[in-house]
Amino acid sequence: MILTTDYIKERHRYWRYRIFDEGIWDVVKFEPVEFEVRQRSKTYNALFHRKMIRRKPVDKIIIYRNFPDMSVKYVDSLIVHEMIHQYIIQNDLPDSNTHGSLFKTFMNNINKAFPEELNIEVCTANPSIKGPGDRTFPILSVKFPDRYLFCNIRPSRIGYFTSLAERMGWKYLWGESDDLYFDELNRCTKRLQGYTVKPDNMAAFVAKYRIRLSKNGNS
Repeated sequence: MILTTDYIKERHRYWRYRIFDEGIWDVVKFEPVEFEVRQRSKTYNALFHRKMIRRKPVDKIIIYRNFPDMSVKYVDSLIVHEMIHQYIIQNDLPDSNTHGSLFKTFMNNINKAFPEELNIEVCTANPSIKGPGDRTFPILSVKFPDRYLFCNIRPSRIGYFTSLAERMGWKYLWGESDDLYFDELNRCTKRLQGYTVKPDNMAAFVAKYRIRLSKNGNS
């Protein structure tokens, strides 16, 4: 699906009234809110954010495009999750904490009313992302006696790690991949950190994560 601010706005309106029809909240008690779609975040799937501008609150619901194929149910669940925060905060309703008993009451009542359409959770885990993306990641494969280490290297540090590998006498190969798996691995800037692969699994790992190894290096 194509995730846009207009889509979020339409689904926000849709669920505002659907949930009102179930008697769970009052549709007229929602104050204005802005909508935004942002690129991938390693911290959030979605966020209700309040900012004070000239002493007046400006509220925003942000949905992060954390993986390519976000289903309608998944996105709707994120939106309604943030709508619960919106409703509680905009109406100054007391709760014990961010996801306290009041939040969970709303969440459980909504999930019960729409079991096939929504699955709201306190902590929504990202599905494991994989497959081709629109970015190319430089991959450094270093061979040790009992394993291979595959590292996602920051592009500006390729020269640094090439010099380091030569100085340390590593057996290594450079490669690249457009697989979204590597977007979840921290990029190396000063020291190696990555994914360890046993020699017997090396070919399968390279194929699975679309790694194209070149012949440059010291293999």
